[in-house]
Amino acid sequence: MNNEQRCMENEDIFEKLTRVIRSSDNDLNGGITKQFLNLKTLTQEVDFILELLSKYNISLHYIRDSKNNKKSSDLRISGNKLFSVKKDEDALKMYTYSIAFAEDKSEYLGLAYANRSAVLFRLGFFEECLKDIERALENNYPITLKQKINERKEKALCLKSKQKSLKYYQNIPSIDVNEKNPLIECASNSVELRNDPKQGRFIVATKDIQIGEIIAVEHPTFTVLTDARWCHCYHCLTLCYNLLPCKTCTKALFCSSNCRVKSNYYHKYECPVLATIESLGYNQCRFLPLRVAISMKEHFATLEELELEKLDSVYKSGRYKELHHLVTNQQHRTPSDIFERVTCTALFFKLLKEHTDFFESDDDAKLIFDSLLFQHLQTMACNFHDINELSLNSDGIYESTQLGAGAYNFLSLFNHSCNPNVCRTSYGTTEVVSAVRTIRKGEQLFDNYGFHYGIHPKSMRQASLKKQYHFDCNCQACSNNWATVQDLKHKDEPFHFVEYHESLANAVVEVAKKIRPSVIKALQELEKNIPCFEFCQVQEILKQCDGIFGNVRRCLNSDSFT
Repeated sequence: MNNEQRCMENEDIFEKLTRVIRSSDNDLNGGITKQFLNLKTLTQEVDFILELLSKYNISLHYIRDSKNNKKSSDLRISGNKLFSVKKDEDALKMYTYSIAFAEDKSEYLGLAYANRSAVLFRLGFFEECLKDIERALENNYPITLKQKINERKEKALCLKSKQKSLKYYQNIPSIDVNEKNPLIECASNSVELRNDPKQGRFIVATKDIQIGEIIAVEHPTFTVLTDARWCHCYHCLTLCYNLLPCKTCTKALFCSSNCRVKSNYYHKYECPVLATIESLGYNQCRFLPLRVAISMKEHFATLEELELEKLDSVYKSGRYKELHHLVTNQQHRTPSDIFERVTCTALFFKLLKEHTDFFESDDDAKLIFDSLLFQHLQTMACNFHDINELSLNSDGIYESTQLGAGAYNFLSLFNHSCNPNVCRTSYGTTEVVSAVRTIRKGEQLFDNYGFHYGIHPKSMRQASLKKQYHFDCNCQACSNNWATVQDLKHKDEPFHFVEYHESLANAVVEVAKKIRPSVIKALQELEKNIPCFEFCQVQEILKQCDGIFGNVRRCLNSDSFT
């Protein structure tokens, strides 16, 4: 069986399990669901799933991800064809994948680096070009071709002063030292953390917060790259067009040897199993709970120590303790939901157990790993956040796309509203929270969990939020049955900013800076008419402006590079 067939088999694992369960549960004497529900501990549940897979001969096929010089050569040839017709960005992508597949110290790796240096030179990234030339020469680049690459090196050295600047995002906003919150490390003193039995922990304004005001600037505790792997570092998610490969797998590429080394504490365990996990058809965000569970192995010696971890008076970012106390909503989950997440835990455990030394000579490692993984497979839906960037779509317009996912301690405390009063902007992996409506002292701050009244009808929002997040939404938009944007009333005086639409679609920073004060003023005038079409429209323009200040992966042939 080849890897492609194994991928198809692995994608069918849950379908096969479902058929077995359905057949068993039709038995009048009970069935698998009844047996599962009678189990008392997570360890028993995980072992039950593993026994079930074995009993019914449902195989998890291991896919060995190894370097492949033939595949590297094919990708490089594809890159050459793209390079010859000046499709430089596509060529760069193919050359990078060729580098990922080439065996370490092989001629194929040297050739792939050299070819990437050519497209980097043509694109004006001369420093990156020079680094790739050095790497080509270090990896058995053919002697017969060295004259050509040395000539490119001399030209690149002469042109270094004209190097393009990779300004991926603007300067990250900061909170003035006099306005920092003494109890919430990443936030301003305009908010405080409260707690009650119904809502749990939530955020409230301690004073009036104006539209556009920065509320928090938070760095993640954990991140995972979910897309654009050819141009973002697997470890730090930095935008980089001359990535280095993992020496063993084809999945991870790094912006530097430093990041490659730093990633080793978790990637040495992920590396052998990534291809198999991807074949299961899971959403890429499932890698984040796995990353947390692997990373925290050394943090806890026993399960008892894990359960005793307590919060202190200052709520910090970048520390695991805060993540550990996020709600799982396990008591609201259906048996099928619990079963699916336990199955995921069992499969990840099986892969690490059989193909790594993660559990070697550590009796408590399995208990801690299973507990952490299962816990964060539940917290992920409510508490992990997308890391986004603007990139060109097929229509030549910059639109927001998911780059990765992050575990953010403070962001996880915001409750949902279909009419949110804050929004988030990604600056690298840093998330900046700002107000998109005036927030009065004593009001709660609300994020949006992906279901907005302006886009989604109430029935759809309510059903989706109940299914995914296990609550009935009673926000202002739901309580008052607000219409979607197309059915909202219009004002006599439009606030369209029509003349700037093209510039905003092209992510022009100067235009975003110029009009943002006017956009905020327009929103302040329109607030008294909420809900109205114009407020929704102008609010989206404010979000668009802020997005332009954050991550923007510009077209490589763009004149906007400096």
